[in-house]
Amino acid sequence: MKIFCVILFIFLVFPAFSEQTEVAFFLFMPNSSNRFVNEAQARRQLDDIARNLLSRDLSQGQIHVGGYAADARNEIDPVELSRNRALFVIQELQRRGVPAFLFSDPVANGAVNIWGDNINETRRSQNRRVRILLDDIVIPAIVPTPEPVIQEPLPVQIPADQEPSLVLDPAANEQSAGKFLSCIICLILLVLFLITLFFLIREIMSFTRRKIII
Repeated sequence: MKIFCVILFIFLVFPAFSEQTEVAFFLFMPNSSNRFVNEAQARRQLDDIARNLLSRDLSQGQIHVGGYAADARNEIDPVELSRNRALFVIQELQRRGVPAFLFSDPVANGAVNIWGDNINETRRSQNRRVRILLDDIVIPAIVPTPEPVIQEPLPVQIPADQEPSLVLDPAANEQSAGKFLSCIICLILLVLFLITLFFLIREIMSFTRRKIII
């Protein structure tokens, strides 16, 4: 219930604080919903307004068009007349490429005395108009934030021409062979020395025995 009350409050109160900016207005001939006071100027103005609206980033229903009528005291319904004037301007802008979904429903304000007191024709002419208004508040579209993609590090590939290879140094090979050969020679000399020493000791012992016997 509380949530419903909050939503209702937003829809009822929020529009009251939204402001609208007047883009342009058009003056109409008496008792007419499709004839401007100055046709050439109005057509140029419509062209400029259409280009201006198309250059903006507008949302659905952000363009408001309201029609007005003078208090002329005749048989024409001022509410219907003011609505037809607003609808005519909307159709002219749509013909110039402004999408239909950008417009809200035309507003019929009927007979008014906002710009003139309707005492004479000069003052009544200012009330035969259509106003184009734009909402100042634009609700941006909600774009979901994509989840971050974690990429595993790729194995580093070493080019074939840069792969490490076993390089044999001829000088180092010769040095190793020389050391090995020296070790062999030393080992042989050691063996010969031990053999010689063995026979020498044997001969000394034999000589000593013979001397004792004699």
